Amino acid sequence: MSFEAISNQIASIDREINNLERDIQNLDTEINRKSKEAASITEKMSREKDLKKFANLSKDLSRKSDEISSLEKRKTPKVKSLGDKQKKKRDLYVSLNKEEKRERDRSKIEQKEILNIQQQITREVKMQQRVSLHSLDEFVSRNIEAVDVIMEKQYDVFISHASEDKDDFVRPFATLLRNKGLMVWYDEFELMVGDKLRRKIDEGLRTSRYGIVVLSSFFFSKEWPQKELDGLFAIEDSGIDVILPIWHKISKNEVLHYSPTIAGILALNTINFSIEEIVEKIVEKEVYITDTDLLFNVNGKEYVLSEIQPYWSLNFVLREKFGLTFTKNGCDRGQCGHCTVLVDGVPMYSCIVLAKDVAGGKKKIETAESLAPDMYNLTGIAKEFHDNEAFQCGWCTAGFMVTAHALLLDNPKPSMQEVREALSGHVCVCTAIKEVCETVVKCGEKGVS
Repeated sequence: MSFEAISNQIASIDREINNLERDIQNLDTEINRKSKEAASITEKMSREKDLKKFANLSKDLSRKSDEISSLEKRKTPKVKSLGDKQKKKRDLYVSLNKEEKRERDRSKIEQKEILNIQQQITREVKMQQRVSLHSLDEFVSRNIEAVDVIMEKQYDVFISHASEDKDDFVRPFATLLRNKGLMVWYDEFELMVGDKLRRKIDEGLRTSRYGIVVLSSFFFSKEWPQKELDGLFAIEDSGIDVILPIWHKISKNEVLHYSPTIAGILALNTINFSIEEIVEKIVEKEVYITDTDLLFNVNGKEYVLSEIQPYWSLNFVLREKFGLTFTKNGCDRGQCGHCTVLVDGVPMYSCIVLAKDVAGGKKKIETAESLAPDMYNLTGIAKEFHDNEAFQCGWCTAGFMVTAHALLLDNPKPSMQEVREALSGHVCVCTAIKEVCETVVKCGEKGVS
């Protein structure tokens, strides 16, 4: 399946997912409304002494229960369909990355073929030099391009861009870079009448330390800029980081639609920075992607990924990449609280936090493993949950513990109402919430966090 076909499928599934989420939200709203009405009827029944009125209320309550049951039945297949489509979307992204890699591999082969041709030309020139030493002047005049191959100029940066972006950004940007002392390969600086475009661009890519890619809507619609990007990816495939992306009048979703891989590379945005500020950051090399972009600080330890995709959730990375399975995956929609972790001390649903947003090692991530490092010798809040049997199946327990831990650090002796409010974002389908809240209150009384 082609790159474009896969992208279209992802866009179609996104629309279906949005529709399903909207339908589920509407059903949840209706269920909550009817549940409140049922609770109101139940409260009236508890105060009603007239048997006839009590019977009527009982019938009303029964109707409400039937309505709620009907809504739940309508909701169940939609939730299942949503999960299936989310899985299909993830599978399509995997296919998208594979297709993109195939494109890069084809480009890499083409680049190697061009390099082989250039090397062959160089060998032929050197052989001709040895044969024709007596006519060097004539040789140079006939083979000026070959001499240029031997005496190649080296550049700090190659600027890949669309011609439509020259006037408002690229030309002043390239000029400022050159004024700062950088050797800049920019077409208006390097190309002359009669030059062979492809050969000159290949030389620029090969002899430049970094490739600055000015991504815009015009860039994605042009053939030559994309070929230049393919060439830069071919260089990166050899293990050298060279791509420095700049987003110009384009959104992250548009970049992600074109290339999930390049969307995952740290970029500068012309919306957020002036041309002068971007030049300074390039010169100071503050935007070069490094291994720290794959580094995570979890429970006081450093974890490093070999790669990171822009759509990976923190929950996925913790469980599937780092093996920290205390953090559970429940709804995958940021509603149940089972996946809660602390990021710089703040409880967050890890299923809706992008891993790349907390990478770099500066943000401190804390999971339930930090609260129970030894499962056979529990201490602190983990021991209190165990001793007070504040769980049933245990699936939601880790999320409750993490949020309770954050609450107790901020408020060492919370009231029952404060505990309930803090844990209101968690769901326990086994109805152990009463024991959980009581345990957290006891932790406060004992000074346990």
